[in-house]
Amino acid sequence: MTTPQGYDFDFVDKLADDCICKICHLALRQPVQTRCCGHRFCKDCLVEATKRQSECPLDRKPLNIEKDVFDDKAAERTVKSLRITCPRRCKGCPWQGELANVKVHDKKCDYMIVPCTFQRSGCDFKTQRKNMEEHLEKKIKEHLVLTQDENEKLKKTLAQIKEQVGRCTNKFIWKINNFTDDLEKAKQPGEGHLMYSDPLYTDKYGYKMRVILYPNGDRDDATGHVSIFIQLLRGEYDAVLPWPFARKITITLLDQKEDLQERKNVEKTTSYKGMLNNSEAFNRPTTDSNTGLGYKKFISHEELMTENYIVDDTIFLQVEVGEEYTGTE
Repeated sequence: MTTPQGYDFDFVDKLADDCICKICHLALRQPVQTRCCGHRFCKDCLVEATKRQSECPLDRKPLNIEKDVFDDKAAERTVKSLRITCPRRCKGCPWQGELANVKVHDKKCDYMIVPCTFQRSGCDFKTQRKNMEEHLEKKIKEHLVLTQDENEKLKKTLAQIKEQVGRCTNKFIWKINNFTDDLEKAKQPGEGHLMYSDPLYTDKYGYKMRVILYPNGDRDDATGHVSIFIQLLRGEYDAVLPWPFARKITITLLDQKEDLQERKNVEKTTSYKGMLNNSEAFNRPTTDSNTGLGYKKFISHEELMTENYIVDDTIFLQVEVGEEYTGTE
């Protein structure tokens, strides 16, 4: 055995002999006692010793580690009640207390070496806990820069995760919070307010697209309605996909009633004829995005306020991409 297994602390009073492991000669940690001879050892010390020879390390009596040894709870309580000094006493810490409380003390000891609060952001500085406040005050600007860099990395990672998740299903649900605010903004003269969903893939290696929503119509002739369009985006796998895009797309505004039988979802599906008449929208994208195709008057504001389409100022739009059209419906 190369490392001691017992408690290596400075005890206020001299350790009693029955509190010392006879293998590592330190205070007993998880003490066990042999049934045959009553000797006490650290549990890990005895396990390691009996790997070489199945006998008591002191009197060499045969020993079955599974049957002839028991956890000595009384000895454990005794050892943990013994008073020790702080492991950092040489650094100036005056603390003394029961061994059982040393971990609690470590969490607030002013002399413990601790990493900077911004370690995860990239600051490698370490110092005694009592000096950390001074470091934080001096390095505010540096820590702010580190935090901004970390936030940018997290944003990129989150975007990658969202894109990967989008590739794993042909059904996508867009949750739109604070919808009433967006609706009011869109009603202001000259606003032309619109919203974009996160990009999604129809399949793991499929088409890339997104949803565009105009809370108060995309043009004057659609005012008083919610307009919803599907827009194909340039994707990673366009080169190996069949074009033009000819998959059924169903857009559903979900009714949020608790009773599923009572829900009155608003559902609309693209038609093959509509795709033929708007080939530009469904050809392979030559720029970042194609023109959108969808519904200028998906639902009126009047109808939107009925049922439970808006709950807690939130709406849910579901987009489901089906199989390729085989007919002309």
